[in-house]
Amino acid sequence: MSVVSENTAQATFCATLVDEWIRQGLTDVVVCPGSRSTPFALAFARRHELRLHVRLDERSAGFVALGLARECSAPVAILVTSGTAVSELHAAVCEADLSSVPLIVITADRPPELQGVGAPQTMNQQQIFGTSVRSFIDPGVAVPSAAHTWRALAARVYEHAEGMLLNAGPVHFNVPLRDPLDAPCGEIPAPRTGPWRVARKSEGGVVDLLSTFAGRAKVLLVAGEGAPQGLLDVAAEKHWVLLGDPRSGLRREGKAVALADPILRNHADSLMPELVVMVGAPWASRVLGETIAMWASRGTTVVHLGVQATLHDPYAVVAERVIADSATLLASLSAAPRASDATYVDHWQRADLAARVALEEALCATTELTEPRIARILGQRTDLHVLVASSSMPIRELEWFAPVISPIVRSNRGVNGIDGVLSSAIGSALTGKTTACVIGDLAFLHDLSSLVEGLGPVSGSLTVVVVNNGGGGIFSFLPQADSVEADTFAALFHTARPVNHELLVGGLGHGVGVVRDVGAFEQALSEHLGAPGLFVIVAEVGSPATNVSLHDDLNQAIACSLRDVLN
Repeated sequence: MSVVSENTAQATFCATLVDEWIRQGLTDVVVCPGSRSTPFALAFARRHELRLHVRLDERSAGFVALGLARECSAPVAILVTSGTAVSELHAAVCEADLSSVPLIVITADRPPELQGVGAPQTMNQQQIFGTSVRSFIDPGVAVPSAAHTWRALAARVYEHAEGMLLNAGPVHFNVPLRDPLDAPCGEIPAPRTGPWRVARKSEGGVVDLLSTFAGRAKVLLVAGEGAPQGLLDVAAEKHWVLLGDPRSGLRREGKAVALADPILRNHADSLMPELVVMVGAPWASRVLGETIAMWASRGTTVVHLGVQATLHDPYAVVAERVIADSATLLASLSAAPRASDATYVDHWQRADLAARVALEEALCATTELTEPRIARILGQRTDLHVLVASSSMPIRELEWFAPVISPIVRSNRGVNGIDGVLSSAIGSALTGKTTACVIGDLAFLHDLSSLVEGLGPVSGSLTVVVVNNGGGGIFSFLPQADSVEADTFAALFHTARPVNHELLVGGLGHGVGVVRDVGAFEQALSEHLGAPGLFVIVAEVGSPATNVSLHDDLNQAIACSLRDVLN
């Protein structure tokens, strides 16, 4: 694709969305005259496939669009300029909401630099229609680097309007546009064959996945939280590879491929599938996500199956979505055709086995207590029912280096914040399940006040493992660690807070102990897991820089073990 300037990018953005909406089925557009909306108006006007209906009065235009959409039983777009023109649509939007009429309401807006400075025809258009729209989407000013996401964005707007997630209804698409507004259009990103994304909801019966799986020799299932628990047996019968993350519950028997992250760091090309089926929530692994995106760019088809309507597609690669309850998803997969290449499964399994052996040798050569070793030990505890993992390094250590995980793993991965990790673990323990929490020292301090109440008067068992590496360990894995001057990095990102955990926890009335090697850690777990009350184990480990070095060594050991297996 050729996008040579910011101005050209804006016009190309508008043209791309219009093209994709036409591909999705858009036939009618109501346009109200205005200056700020020029890039979209021109993009619509240049497409002979569309019927353009120009109306001067925005209030009337809104109802014209509503009438069209109601008769067409399909989304109709309406375009207005910025300012009070937007507010004129409110009555029609409310009617479309309560009548379940699909509208794509496109409102041009002033760019950020013109907001709040008295620029003419400028007002706050954010969420102006409140709860009367199925979704509010503001993509920001178009930039060339996001061009690969534009078609996926258009598909999301269209499917929200036509009722993929809820009932059909209006979607508010607010677009800030910069001068010059009549810039030329560049080459738009290439479309997929057929629509950008097919979205289907189960209506109570099995979803037909024949066209999705037919003729696929190499099928890779990527299972996360929310994946059906019978998926292992189905995958084995169908000759599909199954990658299971810690929250999927599919690593308990050691049958799912677990070490995908370190394997794919060096061997993504030799393991490329024809079809990737993501089931449930995505993994934390950036390596896995970027690898799937790379495969998609080379022709791999990516589909997503889930019980929730939430779209999991940050890399804009999903070509098909299926939303159904767990039983229906499992039944639908059970009815799908078998993959024709059973050797692909063997290829992955041999790689995973070699990686596990190499990891065991490299990680367990000493009794040194490290972050990956803590994750591995906690994952193997059969006397633990629930393991709550903090959303930064702890969940990643489990994902990358714990091939067998017995407890149910919980992690606040919705927003992935540092907030309330201890409190969430307390909530789990209050159900009566033997619970542990693995948390970094900063996340622990962030939620320290939760220990004032602890488990309260309710009986329960919670063992908190504080991985004390003296700072924000995850930042040492990011580019800032190398690009930012050392003192500045330490102040802004490492943010070490050397506190006496024993005094803090003891002062709040809870038991606490410090461990510094594997033997002491395992002994402390055996003593306190399942015991009544709340106990904190402070696990003293190396610095974040030390953990980065250890990760490099472990990944290198795994890479070496795979040379003969995958080459």
